[in-house]
Amino acid sequence: MKAKKHFERALKANEWDIPAWMGIGDYFERKNLHQAAILEYGKLRRKLPQCPEAWEAIGRCYRKTKDYTKSFEHYSQALELYQKSDRIPSEDMLYQMGWIAQYPLKQADGAFRIYQTHLQHYGNIENAWKVHTEIAQILKEKGGSQGLIWAHIAAGLAVAPENKEMKKASEKFRRAALAASDLVLMLKLKYSLDVMAQVISRTELGFTITTKEQVQELIKAGIPPEIVVMILKLQEQGRTAPRPQPTPDEPTNPPDQPEEGDTDDNAANQQKLVGMWGTKQGQNIIAMKIEPDGSFLEIILGPDKQELSRSTGKFRIINSQKLMVQMQTPRVVNFECMYRIQTDALDLQINGQWVAYQRLEGSGSSDTEDTSGTRGNAGLQKKLIGLWGLRQNINGIDALVGLKIDAQGNYVEVTIGPNKEELSRNSGKIIVVSSNKLSIQMLSPQQSRFECQFRVSATMLEIYVNREWLRYQKIE
Repeated sequence: MKAKKHFERALKANEWDIPAWMGIGDYFERKNLHQAAILEYGKLRRKLPQCPEAWEAIGRCYRKTKDYTKSFEHYSQALELYQKSDRIPSEDMLYQMGWIAQYPLKQADGAFRIYQTHLQHYGNIENAWKVHTEIAQILKEKGGSQGLIWAHIAAGLAVAPENKEMKKASEKFRRAALAASDLVLMLKLKYSLDVMAQVISRTELGFTITTKEQVQELIKAGIPPEIVVMILKLQEQGRTAPRPQPTPDEPTNPPDQPEEGDTDDNAANQQKLVGMWGTKQGQNIIAMKIEPDGSFLEIILGPDKQELSRSTGKFRIINSQKLMVQMQTPRVVNFECMYRIQTDALDLQINGQWVAYQRLEGSGSSDTEDTSGTRGNAGLQKKLIGLWGLRQNINGIDALVGLKIDAQGNYVEVTIGPNKEELSRNSGKIIVVSSNKLSIQMLSPQQSRFECQFRVSATMLEIYVNREWLRYQKIE
């Protein structure tokens, strides 16, 4: 009561004293006398209609009385006034606005925009985990990209690593890397530069930028240069997934590779699919068995080994990069997807994300391995031996790339800058698979495996990587 009298005396001395007006309303609000509080806040709103604090306080009281429509109306007016006066709204108001729009009013799009505003101002505080989780839920309900959904969960875990509620919430979502196409999606969804940076910097990237042309393509697609530079720095820190993904609108085949695959190659790749495959996503294990006729059974097991889901269908190879998936259960649906197949690795691009399966031991086809062309491969493998050099412009920097390959296919590649400084180093193994295909097993700085086209002569080695032919000259 003394506090109320103090604010009343302050108003008598200065009727424009906003803290005094707010103090009287707050007195009633703390006592849960919300109608009386609304009356007092309303006096200030009528006297100073451009005062956002009054509108916010009334909105807060209506929320506490569960009159969500009036609450949202007053919060919206407060937000407009804050923005007009270049002031930052309170964190609580922005979160509560988003929550009201998302749940009581069922306006997911409106909630999404409000949550974006919240992250723009408060994305680095611990409480931002709630907003990231709600955004992920909205994207999930709309059938959004798994990579972008998980990026928000990863961001929530980053700002609140010890929060048990955040950890529990994360278990409801599937882990996935952020694809290059997700960058364009964020632009379409009108992410601000700040929010894009928050999300991208806190998740795993499912693509790499290795050429100046890729940088130009991203800029052309509308990706802010600041974001591209940040991604390049993240790559240096090893924050990318093992296998590169296409950049926006990137063709999925090299220019000189036909769309339809050779029948014999299709049959060979179909045979390679046969066996047991496994992968891990978050705390779940996915096991898949593929029969010689392409029929498959896939089972997802939870952390306690309980079966979460089961699906069946059939795979049919279309060409060297694309296959048809004919789902039979839990629902009948047909779709095409990109794939990459090696002896012990199968990658499938599902919903824009690469899912990497590993062959389980002893599950390969029992057919005898085809040894035709082995001698030819050995001859080509021998041609790879030596020291090769390549001049390359990497993100505006003129660099010399040295590649040394020994008789076993072991290689070391070192990139030297204009001042003779070492920019990067990687190592692994290069094995000739066929007359025009290599298998590259990277061991450092991170482990990965992929196949690519190649051409080799006595003086030149050409390798097709990330839509570009790298042409190495023989040094010795």
